[in-house]
Amino acid sequence: MLKPLGAADATEQLIRFIPLLFRAAGYAGWCILLDEIELIGRYTPLQRALSYAWLGAWLGLNGTARFPGVVTASAITDDFVAAVISARQDSDKLPERLVLKGRAAEAEMASAAIRHIERTVLQHRLLPPGLNELSACHDKLLRLYRLAYDWPAPPLPPPDRTSSRTMRQYIKGWITQWDMLRLDRGNVLILDTEIAIDYTEDAMLEEPPVPDEGEF
Repeated sequence: MLKPLGAADATEQLIRFIPLLFRAAGYAGWCILLDEIELIGRYTPLQRALSYAWLGAWLGLNGTARFPGVVTASAITDDFVAAVISARQDSDKLPERLVLKGRAAEAEMASAAIRHIERTVLQHRLLPPGLNELSACHDKLLRLYRLAYDWPAPPLPPPDRTSSRTMRQYIKGWITQWDMLRLDRGNVLILDTEIAIDYTEDAMLEEPPVPDEGEF
């Protein structure tokens, strides 16, 4: 008699199956982009520990847990180490919590993920784009926008550069201005404001979503 798989085992089998399906369909594999990894900081300790462990598995930090055919990249805020890992002593407390629950393998993976985040924040921080990079990106995006909407989007004046403004903000600013010009024919004034990242633990995030009426 076959025993039913647990949720974790079923998830792992699914992750191993999907890239095989993609390769059978003629693709090279499965590329996964994980954004806003800093949301881990909103979880309570046990869920945070498990999230670190799963991040380590996705990134292939332990050769025995690597998923063939899966390439994963992640992005995280540069203050996460100080605001979460160091402030809450995650590297000391969370793997130990998993060990006490009999989950030594996940504890090892969580430790690997925490060390990886600490190294990544120090060694792979994205630098603000320079003038030449901004100009090249603007011109490429302008061509793509014209092709996408079959509309003669005009070149935009050089944006104000600040040390904290990211490439994403420049790109969103250009697209928003072109959208407003195309739809309203009006001028656009874009203001940037700094929004503080909230790392407050929220137990509600660990609850499964309640389905709407009529959903199964």
